[in-house]
Parts: sequence; structure tokens; C-alpha cells
Amino acid sequence: MQCPVDAIHTFQVRTLHSLGYRTRVALANKSHLLGPRRTDYRVDVSVYDRGSPRARFAEAIGHLAADRRLVIDCSTYAPGDRDAVLVFHLVPERYAGMAAVEVSREDLMALASIQDHYVEYYRDDGCSAGVLYQTGPFNHPKLSPKSTTLVQAPKYYASKTIDTVLSLVNACADPAYDRVARVRCALVGPGGLRATWSDEVAPFVPKSISVRDELVKRGVEIGDEPRFVCLYALCENATVVPLTILSNSQSGALGIEHSLSPDYYAETMRGPARARMLERLSASSLFEVAR
Repeated sequence: MQCPVDAIHTFQVRTLHSLGYRTRVALANKSHLLGPRRTDYRVDVSVYDRGSPRARFAEAIGHLAADRRLVIDCSTYAPGDRDAVLVFHLVPERYAGMAAVEVSREDLMALASIQDHYVEYYRDDGCSAGVLYQTGPFNHPKLSPKSTTLVQAPKYYASKTIDTVLSLVNACADPAYDRVARVRCALVGPGGLRATWSDEVAPFVPKSISVRDELVKRGVEIGDEPRFVCLYALCENATVVPLTILSNSQSGALGIEHSLSPDYYAETMRGPARARMLERLSASSLFEVAR
């Protein structure tokens, strides 16, 4: 199939100025493990600091050789104090200067799944946290006709000083992407606690959903001791990048992790099996409005 060269391999991240942290990424190239698919990359970046349209595009910001890593400080390209979305385009060097090439889906998945890239949020005082994850050709109309997201995150805590945020990024390699992601959320906790709501994530605008705020909205008392809840989220019209961000307002410390997709837990959870699972979950009582 014809694939734009800037969509062959991407890494999508958000910055975190809103919590007082700067952002850098470490891009990895493990394509040397793929035999004839081995490639060096030219790295480009798209910056969205107010959503669409794209605020900045920088070409050839780095060279990423096979079996090497490249560290990039995002403040170089998104220097403002507004949370931004950056899409790093890893263009195989043999395709540099071309608009599109014939690429198999197997090649795309091989390049995306062989490695994780790293995003790190840090402060000048040495406090930092990060996580490894990968982003395939999400939401691209030519490459991803069906886009969905499922999140099951059982490690959400809230207290007067601790908050857990569900960070969502709805992005694509194509700057013309304009789909609004519709996300259904549910919190389930001890004593029959259940809260449900729906959220929208605009394209290229980072979304932060505070679990503490959602609980307070529903009259749940938040005290000094952390309250534990499990969060579920379902998006049936887009693939979003979900990260769990745990922050302590007293110490300024930060913890971060991602939610793995269902196929990591069951090899059969793909194609029709995944579609049936999402359909049943969507029709279940989990996301019904609590009364």
C-alpha cells in the first residue's frame, strides 16, 4: 500500500508544563534486529501547541542510526509554557525526500513493534520520571481504518496532596487529521463507589483528566489518606495515547506509566476477537450513568 514517508514510524508525546516539568525523549532504533528491514532514520518533528493547525515543522533535526539512540529535549521545539503535542517522524533514510512509498503492513508493524521509545518529564532539581511506549500509524485514514482504545488502570489514588491524572493524546502523522476522540470513562472503588462520564479529546490537544476532581464533583470526600479507585476508559472512534500520571503536590514528585493494549495479554485479541470484545464492553453496564 502507498504510505506517506512521514507516517511509516512515529512517536507521539505531550509536554507537561502544567505540572512544572520539562520534557525530553530518547528515540531508539532497533531495526538492526529485523534483518533486511534494518534502516537508519532521518528524524523530523511536528509541533502543535494550540491544537490544529500545526504550529511548527522541523525537518532533519537528527540522524538515528540502527542500534543507536537519540536524545531530544522537547523545549527546543516547543519552548512555551503551554502543554503541547509533538509528533516525531522517523523517516527511513532511503526514502528521505520522497512523499510516499509502497510499504506492506507487515513492514509497518515490524518497525513499530521492535522497539519502545522513552519520554521523560524532569525538573532542574533532578526530579524526573519517564516511561517507554510505542505509537504505530495511529488514526491515519490510509493506514488505520479502525481506531479504538481500551484502558484498564487499577492504580489510581487521590488524596489532598496526591492526584492521579489520565493523560490522553489524540494525534496522527497527518497534520490535517481532525477527528475528535470520544472517550467513555468509569471509576470503580471500594464500598460500591462508581462514577461514569464521557469526555472529548480534540486532535493534537493534550487532555488531562484528574481523578481527584472527578471524585470531588460527585461529592466524594478526599482526605489525607489516599483513596484507591480503578479507572476504565473506552474510545470507539480513535486511538489515543493513554498515560497514567501520579503527582504529589507537596513533594513535587511524579510517577508515570502506560496501559498496555489487550493483545499483550492474549495473542488472539486482534481483529474480529478484539471487535467482539469492544462491542460487548461498550454494551455492558460498566459505562452506564450511575444513579
